[in-house]
Amino acid sequence: NAFFYDLKHIYDPLNVISTLHLNHLVLIGDVRERLASDPSIILRMIRFANALSKGISPNNFAEIMQAAPNLTHLP
Repeated sequence: NAFFYDLKHIYDPLNVISTLHLNHLVLIGDVRERLASDPSIILRMIRFANALSKGISPNNFAEIMQAAPNLTHLP
């Protein structure tokens, strides 16, 4: 969800299209901060990666593993 298009242009302000060939998903922004503020991102990331038969970037995976204990605090 980091790029969008209209009928004439593709807008990719975060240069996400260049990562599509890597065959894994990449969280954008400050990953540690995002996971701390909303640990449910971990579950959505895993579900989305599985649905698309993609991996998770190694850097993001490391951050997810550190933030995983916060999942016990979900309502």
